[in-house]
Amino acid sequence: AFYELAALHLGEDVPRLDDARLAIDAIEAVLAGLEGRLGEAGPAIAAALPQLKMAFVEAADRSSTPGPDQG
Repeated sequence: AFYELAALHLGEDVPRLDDARLAIDAIEAVLAGLEGRLGEAGPAIAAALPQLKMAFVEAADRSSTPGPDQG
């Protein structure tokens, strides 16, 4: 659920970076706090986290780069 929430915030026309970062932080906290107790879901969540972080960086770069009508 946190993954989908972060992806939703990152996919908006104007990414909601603070909200996406909060969801990513929540994923990291769950992975750290429940290490070894997530069963089959643990490795899948851990594998998806770097992709989500990369999407965050790309969205942050896009939002800080002026568009053609901005400069």
